[in-house]
This record gives sequence, C-alpha cells and structure tokens, in this order.
Amino acid sequence: MIAYRRALVVSLFFKSYLSISRKMCDAGIMSPDAVPKDERSGADGFHTPALRSAQLFERVSSDQPSYDPVGKPKVHAAALKQATGEAIYTDDIPRMDGELYLGFVLSTKARAKLTKVDASEALALEGVHYFFSAKDITEHENEVGPVFHDEHVFAAGEVHCIGQIIGAIAAENQTLAQRAARLVRVEYEERKPVIVTIEQAIEHKSYFPDYPRYINKG
Repeated sequence: MIAYRRALVVSLFFKSYLSISRKMCDAGIMSPDAVPKDERSGADGFHTPALRSAQLFERVSSDQPSYDPVGKPKVHAAALKQATGEAIYTDDIPRMDGELYLGFVLSTKARAKLTKVDASEALALEGVHYFFSAKDITEHENEVGPVFHDEHVFAAGEVHCIGQIIGAIAAENQTLAQRAARLVRVEYEERKPVIVTIEQAIEHKSYFPDYPRYINKG
C-alpha cells in the first residue's frame, strides 16, 4: 500500500509536468520537441462514462424470523470502512520501536528430505537477528490447521511441495530479511516416486493419514 501511494504521488507530479510543458510548448515558451511524442498523451484526461450497478435480492416471506438471514440483504461488517477508505491494513500501521520483519525460507523441491539447513551466512549480516525453524518450537506448536491440526508452520524433516516454509529470518527491515532468507543454504535428498496424479497416488497408496474424518454436531 505504501509503495502504491508513493507511485501514485510520483505519477501525479509527472502528469502535472507534462500538462504544464504542453501548454508552454503551445505558447511558444518551450521548444515543440521538449516533450517526447510518446509521453505527451500522459497529460490527457480519462473520459470514463458513469458506471451503473444494481443489486438483486431474493424476496423473503414477511414472517421469516429475524434471526434467519437466508435470502436477506446483509451489509458486510467492513463494507462501509472499505468503501470510504477508512479501513486500516497492515501496511497502514506505523512501525513500532524494535519491530522486526520476517523473510521466509521456502522449499525449492516438491518432495524431499531436509538433510541440512545452514543459516550461518544469513545470520552474519548486520541487522539480522534470528533464524527460526521447526527445531525452535515443539511438535505441538508446529501443528496448525483450521479444524484439524494436520499442517506444519515449518517443514519438519521433509517438504511436500515447492514453496513450503522451511524457516524464517527476522531482520530489521523487509529487504534485509528477504535478502538474508536467500542466503540460507538448504540441502535436500529427493524422495521417490514423484506423485502428480490421482492415479499415481492410488497406485502407490499415497493417502492422507487418519482419514476420513468427521465433524459431528448435535
């Protein structure tokens, strides 16, 4: 969001510069070639027709209970703040004193055993404070999930997809954290077979453990 706002300010200044330069060229104050031809259109205004929209709602019975929302138009809890620009996002929050940024170390293999993770080169950089991995938290703390805790915060000994989080660097700014994360050396031992289709999964009996699972209510 901050980068977008900065780019927006720069673009507005540039558009003002082009507009003033064109007027000065037309008045003979500046050379007609002062503004490159491929940039002159940047001063033109956009003529967008008025937009129209409509919302259609299902008609519900007048005796439908007030606690039954099915079919009724309901305003999203954050709709007004988002529509008016009052909503606060992460990038809008001022930085706190001593705040650190995370840079994730991601797997480059689809299925492999982690044989070595070396963060020494990354930790040697000034401004880099910590490297976290599955070794820094308990097995229970590493288990997450919306209902069943069957996923890992950090890969625990083995990765199962490209982009899986292996560890995280904590540094004094985002650029440094991402740079340091790229310096973490990860060695793999690729596992076979590589399964990419349902048929291959059935052939090799590659199933999720402890399934099916049920959520009972009442």
